[in-house]
Amino acid sequence: MPWDFEITLNPPDRWVSNGLLRRLERDGPGYRDAMRTRWRELRAGPLDAAALGARADRIRDLLDGYVEWEYARWGNDGGLAHAEQIERMKREIARQLVRLDEELARRASAAPPPTAPPVPAADVPTPDAADRSRPDPEPGATNGRT
Repeated sequence: MPWDFEITLNPPDRWVSNGLLRRLERDGPGYRDAMRTRWRELRAGPLDAAALGARADRIRDLLDGYVEWEYARWGNDGGLAHAEQIERMKREIARQLVRLDEELARRASAAPPPTAPPVPAADVPTPDAADRSRPDPEPGATNGRT
């Protein structure tokens, strides 16, 4: 399942991917079907827009006093009250869920990319003997960092 890439509240208007996701789609037999099935399960439960909205509301309620302190101490650069920011976030999440539904349905119905040939075991890099002979670092060691 693709992860967020920290873009929920500021998403690009394109599908975000990386080498791992492309390899899974290309080399993972049944990956697209498994991803589609799991997405549907999650959307019917914890990733339902109403369920996510309710969770955001519970967290908002827990943070209310802290948010007031935060704004008093550091200001509110966004200009919106905390409750307004949460409502905006919930709308954006609901919109992105629909976009993900559409994109994952499109990807599931598309032909899978060609499968790469398997890499022979002899060609898989392994650590050299020097790497295996190094002792484990001491507990609490900082590796020169303070």
